Amino acid sequence: MPQLLEAFGCEVQAAVLLCRSATLEPARAVHELRKSIRIQRSILRLLRAVLPPLTRVSLERTLGAVAHITSDLRDMEVLPGALRMLKQLPDAQEHRLRELLRAARTQARRGEDPFRISGMEAAAVALAELPTALAACLPEQVRLSSLFEGLRETAKKARKAWRKALQHPDSVLIHTARKRAKELRYQLEWLLPPSPQPVQELADLIRFIEVLGNMTDLVALRTWLGRNGKALDGGLQRGVNRAVRHSLAKRFDSARRLSKKALAPKPRAWVAMVKAQRSSAAQAWLIQAPFAHP
Repeated sequence: MPQLLEAFGCEVQAAVLLCRSATLEPARAVHELRKSIRIQRSILRLLRAVLPPLTRVSLERTLGAVAHITSDLRDMEVLPGALRMLKQLPDAQEHRLRELLRAARTQARRGEDPFRISGMEAAAVALAELPTALAACLPEQVRLSSLFEGLRETAKKARKAWRKALQHPDSVLIHTARKRAKELRYQLEWLLPPSPQPVQELADLIRFIEVLGNMTDLVALRTWLGRNGKALDGGLQRGVNRAVRHSLAKRFDSARRLSKKALAPKPRAWVAMVKAQRSSAAQAWLIQAPFAHP
């Protein structure tokens, strides 16, 4: 397992390069940048037991500010994919809506600084300072027990976020539940020994996250429709809203079914699973400084 500080530095370096290459391939850069930011945040939260709270909040605030720069473009890029999930939408309505989305995306790209490139260089500078700031407040050794404490807390938050989303399955709470689940996924991937295939518990979690991702995209489409409904005639708007509700309900049923496996383990059970996997691979897998055994 790579040292987390080194891994964090590599992710930051990749994010800095993506910020500075955003003018060349903005859509790809935004997608990869947002993923990198999520991974960086997951590392910080895995280290929550050994990081001063104010320092962690400050580092996460920097990551959040960079992610915010990319949010509008991200939404515009995922809407066509969300449209493909509306199986109940008649072909004529789908064609009309696709035209409107294409026009909106073209207009957005023609606007003044549509990809917020002007803020990307400042973002790159802010990101580049994070590894030094993290290294300055980490102890010389980080015990595995401290990382397990961070994993337990992340698992707890993932379960709590999903319980809230169950009460409002078509709301932005789905997006929050997905973010918490992805943090859990990334932390498990850091802590588990390398393997050609993910362990069953992790595979179940990944499938659950994929369905939540589909739901998040559908919610983004519905939000866009709410803001741009004037461009649609009444019949089309009602038809699209019905199709979105139907698709969300279908995927919510799937997410609820998958969650019974994906989020079934209690926080301490995730830790026990990681320990068991690490123990079975111990002969071929060494933990190096700054990580120390408890």
